[in-house]
Amino acid sequence: MKHLFSFAILLFLLFGFGTQLVSAVLFEVSSQTREPALYQHFQVDVMLNPENQAINAFEARVVFPEELLALEEIRDGDSIVTFWVEKPKEGTATEEGLRQVYFSGVIPGGFAGVLSPYYEGARAGRVLSLLFTAKEIGSGMIDVKDQMVYLHDGLGTQTPSFALPLSFKVGREIVVSPIPIVQDEDPPEPFTPEIAQDIDLFEGKYFLVFVAQDKGSGIDHYEIAEKRGVEIKAYEKLRWREVLSPYVLQDQELKSTLYVKAVDRAGNERVAVVPPENELSLYDKYFFWIIILGGILGLIFISILWRKKRSRWLKEKWTNSIKWISP
Repeated sequence: MKHLFSFAILLFLLFGFGTQLVSAVLFEVSSQTREPALYQHFQVDVMLNPENQAINAFEARVVFPEELLALEEIRDGDSIVTFWVEKPKEGTATEEGLRQVYFSGVIPGGFAGVLSPYYEGARAGRVLSLLFTAKEIGSGMIDVKDQMVYLHDGLGTQTPSFALPLSFKVGREIVVSPIPIVQDEDPPEPFTPEIAQDIDLFEGKYFLVFVAQDKGSGIDHYEIAEKRGVEIKAYEKLRWREVLSPYVLQDQELKSTLYVKAVDRAGNERVAVVPPENELSLYDKYFFWIIILGGILGLIFISILWRKKRSRWLKEKWTNSIKWISP
């Protein structure tokens, strides 16, 4: 009777909750190194399995024990995320003794898994990778918490999700190894910034939206330059400043050429150019030359006045000298 009762409970769990578990999105923390040595560097991957669903957006945080691990680097160069709303960033967790990496991202068009001709079906995709250093001996867990996942169904419906944490154990053997460097000689992929306007954002001002992808070392930052006139090919002559997307345009008349530079973590650059939407007026086009011409004419005028004044001074001095010499 006891075995029958246990079997009934098992059937209830399978059929009562089985549908929900199968349809739930899975965050999995994985690593090839589950027993790192002391001071050893090892990589942990956060994977997302959509479980036959199309995922449009998600947010979550990865937590790890502060006493045992030190986060050396966050890598998102090979991420399935197209646009980071909040780029992965380390911070203090709400739980005592834990650190966290919070992130939120959007995948326009949805993500239903990684497809390949070499296997059937779809597989999980990498959200990000974390490079740790084991700094103390002991056992711990790296987990995903507070995950929220939204479907690509036109409504942004939230779907159930759960996480599979990674258990690890730091051994006593001391291994000092260099942090593996990502070899990245390729610039970020081509991207197209878009000018937009919304009465509910930035007081109705025009702003620029942009996002670039880099499958090597990942995007480090963006820079922008605005300049009126024809496109400049010598980008090093522009005045660049580091910005975030979305960016409120300084030239609200939309008469400037916009230059957006994406820089990856290896220092490679890709520049996207957005031509002005409105043409310069004749006054705008020749304003610079008018200023130069005015300056030249002003210098000539000042030079003439100075010469006249000097000539008058010399004449007066000569006259006074003659008067002093004459008896």
